[in-house]
Amino acid sequence: MITKMKEAIENEIYESDIYVLLTSYELAGNTITLTFSIFIELSQDEEEIIQKWQVTCDGVQEYNLRYSDFDTVDLLDNHCLLWDYNKQTANLFFRGETTNIKGIIADLFIRHQHLTEGLIPFVQYINSYKEDHAFGDLEWLLSAKQGLLADGPTELMQIYEEVLNIYGLKTSLLPSDVTPPCSECKILLFGGSYIIARDFNEVKLDYK
Repeated sequence: MITKMKEAIENEIYESDIYVLLTSYELAGNTITLTFSIFIELSQDEEEIIQKWQVTCDGVQEYNLRYSDFDTVDLLDNHCLLWDYNKQTANLFFRGETTNIKGIIADLFIRHQHLTEGLIPFVQYINSYKEDHAFGDLEWLLSAKQGLLADGPTELMQIYEEVLNIYGLKTSLLPSDVTPPCSECKILLFGGSYIIARDFNEVKLDYK
C-alpha cells in the first residue's frame, strides 16, 4: 500500500509549500520500481529534497508515466481504466428503428465521456463489424435496426442501454461468462501518470 507516502504528501505540515516528482523508475519483467522525491520550496528559485520514497509495483498490467510534479496520489480499486482488468463485461443488443440516429450517437458520446472522464476512446467497445456494402460505423449499425451495439464493461453497457431506451429502441443486455483477467488489480494515480498492477509496496528511503 502507499498510505504512509500519501500521508507525507497530503497531510504532513511543512514550513513551506511542497511538490513531488517521479525522479526515476526501473522496469524489470512485470515489476516497476518508482522513486519519488518530495521537494520543499526554500525561496522563489530554490528548493530542497526533504524525503524520498520508493514504490514497488508487482504484476504490472499497464502504465503511462509522465515526469510532472504533483501534490496528491491515489491508489484505487474502482476506476474506469481498471474496467478491462477487474470488471465483468456484457453484450448489448438492440432492436428497433429511430428517426434520430445522430441524437443517439451524440447522447452516447456525452454519457461515455462523462463516465470515463475522457480517458477511454468512445469507439473502444462499439461493435465495428463490417460486411459487404456496410461502412462499419455506428450510424450504419443503428440504421440496420438490430444487432450488437457494443461489448464492454457492464457498468458502461448499462449507460448505453439507458440511452437506447430513451430513443425507443428495445435492448437486451447479456452478461459475459469471461472471468476478469485481474480481479485484484488496482490503479496508482499521480501527476497525470498511472500504473495498473496487482500489488503496491512503499518504503521511505534514507538518502542523506
